[in-house]
Amino acid sequence: RWSSLLILSPTGPGPGAYQLPTTVGYNSHDPSRYRNPMFSFRTNAGFRVKQLGPGPAYKIHRVTRDGMMTSPAWSFGARFGQRAILRTPGPGAHAPERCPPMKEPRAPVYSMGARTSFTLKRPGPAPNAYALRLGSETPAYTMGARVGFNPKAKSPGPAVYYQHSTDIYKTK
Repeated sequence: RWSSLLILSPTGPGPGAYQLPTTVGYNSHDPSRYRNPMFSFRTNAGFRVKQLGPGPAYKIHRVTRDGMMTSPAWSFGARFGQRAILRTPGPGAHAPERCPPMKEPRAPVYSMGARTSFTLKRPGPAPNAYALRLGSETPAYTMGARVGFNPKAKSPGPAVYYQHSTDIYKTK
C-alpha cells in the first residue's frame, strides 16, 4: 500500500513553489489581493521635461576657456572665535542653593586630571655646553669681492643741472 502512494506522489515542486512575475494583469500585483484605485492630488513627479541646455541659473556668458571671468577677490583670513575671557555668565547662572554650606565639614574633593609633564621648549645644548673647533679643520667661508657697481639708469639724476651757453641757440 505505501509503495503505491509513493508512485502517485509528484516528484517535483508544486505550482506555488516559484514566485515568478505574472504575465496577466498589472505588474507587481498579486491577483489574490484586491487592487485599490490609484489617484493622487498632484502631478506625477516622475514626468519631467528633459532640458537640452543650461538654464538661466548658469552664467555661461562669464565662462571663458581659461575659467570663470571674475574680478580679483581677497579675504582677510578666518574669523576668530569669541574670546573666552569676555564671556560672562548670564543672569540665571548664579545658583547659591546648589552650593554646600561653607562652615560644615565636607568630604575631600580631588580631581583626576592629567599630570603635566615638564618638557623643554627647545631641547638643545646650553650656551656653555659646546666647544668650537679651532685650527685648520674649522669651516671657513669668505665673502666674494664686489664685481662692480652698475647703475641701472645711464642718465643723470634729478639734481644734475647742466648750464649751457645761450650763444649756442641764439647769438647776441
